[in-house]
Amino acid sequence: MTAHESTPRPPDVGREPLAILDGHFLIFRAYHALPELRAPDGVVVHAVLGFAQSLLKLRPRLPPLVLVAFDSDPVVSFRTRLFPAYKQHRGRPPADLEPQFALCIEAPRVLGYAGAVAADYEADDVMATAVRRFGAGGRPIELLTQDKDLVQLVSPTVTWIGFDGKLRLDPAAVGERFGVRPEQIPDYLALVGDSVDGIPGVTGVGTKTVRALLARFTDVEDLLAHLHDLPAAVARALGADPARVRLSRRLAELRDDVALDVELQDLRPRGVQLEEARGFFGGLGLYRLVERLEREATVP
Repeated sequence: MTAHESTPRPPDVGREPLAILDGHFLIFRAYHALPELRAPDGVVVHAVLGFAQSLLKLRPRLPPLVLVAFDSDPVVSFRTRLFPAYKQHRGRPPADLEPQFALCIEAPRVLGYAGAVAADYEADDVMATAVRRFGAGGRPIELLTQDKDLVQLVSPTVTWIGFDGKLRLDPAAVGERFGVRPEQIPDYLALVGDSVDGIPGVTGVGTKTVRALLARFTDVEDLLAHLHDLPAAVARALGADPARVRLSRRLAELRDDVALDVELQDLRPRGVQLEEARGFFGGLGLYRLVERLEREATVP
């Protein structure tokens, strides 16, 4: 090597962008989007097919690092122990979808992507933990999801992005859309409630009032400490059951300290593992998907 030549610089892994995908949403969308399809052994597999197709369709949009996050159970988590009514109105998933969850959790690995699931936690908690673990040093992170709960993770380096790519939320957009800062989303949901997840909220306190309150006070604890400074009706509503308000916030706040069996080096896609794909998808009778993967493997 001559004096003017230099050693090629390795990629700045501390700054390489990371996409964290909400696998839970993709599974349910695939299940409802495709007609029923059964494997040779009779197991329904159309959610697996649609989920795999979704990952393949997203490939051109994905950055150098990728993680797919999953629920450990579609309904039960540590939150249901705190509040048994949490998400209980949804009921269990359809009987023919339940067996497909484990298959969908395996699919990213076969397609060359890292996946993560943590017992007793939701995909949202896995995503929050991944943001904390892998977001150091200003790494840009994209959260691909449709879940508004994840808006609380938005920061100058973390962007919430809908799966169709049309809606992108940075801190300013969160403020415009919700009227609060991203870190106040758990407080916002604790006060207004969330009928989708079954978070009770505070009776008689509407979104306009909550936005005004959170513009003046930092969070739920700040509000409860200053009941005497609030309008009488709001003070009565909040003061009637402070434990309920605190519980609602705990349900809405994402955990970012769950154990994940994945390291930074695992997040770099390896490409489709063709032999494994033949065995895995072929064993499910998804022969056209296998043929597609084989064709793509031969393209220079």
